Amino acid sequence: MEQRPIDANALRERLLVLRYNITNIKSGPDIQCIKDIFDICLTEVSNAPTVEVKTIADCIIAYGDGHETAKRLYERPQGEWEEYACSDERGCSLCGYMSRFYFEQHFCPNCGAKMKGGAE
Repeated sequence: MEQRPIDANALRERLLVLRYNITNIKSGPDIQCIKDIFDICLTEVSNAPTVEVKTIADCIIAYGDGHETAKRLYERPQGEWEEYACSDERGCSLCGYMSRFYFEQHFCPNCGAKMKGGAE
């Protein structure tokens, strides 16, 4: 699977909110198990390795031949949601990821491609 940068702090915050909501709405013997699983996930997010994210500006400096090389190397790929017969899901034209919620997704959650008509 190809690496893609994420905001680990935002992910951690979302997991904390989800953990809080689930454990405060539900009750029963399984709640401690759910809390433990969330705590393990939070620890994994905190301990995950980081990657150096190159920007287009870094590329221009490194290659010295202008914006075109930078765009070719670091621009987000463009895809679109493709319809499939007999399915209410659509698939990413680049990686094939299937989604029932394509109308809400401006980016493919699997490969990160920007979908046509999506938000910047």
